[in-house]
Amino acid sequence: REDLERIFRRFERATSARHYAGLGVGLYITRHLVEAHGGRICVASAPGRGTLFVVELPRRPPLGPAAR
Repeated sequence: REDLERIFRRFERATSARHYAGLGVGLYITRHLVEAHGGRICVASAPGRGTLFVVELPRRPPLGPAAR
């Protein structure tokens, strides 16, 4: 479970940088955008089976400073 939360941190990478390109900010940015819209992002992973990301967003935008 700790590894799944770790992938949402800035500059974190799930695998070695030698094998895949990227900066490790994609999921960090995604989580912040989803939460800014009042939603949430969840992840579930099973070795050998794959990983599932679920993004839930409210039908209406949240009230507050971001709504202005």
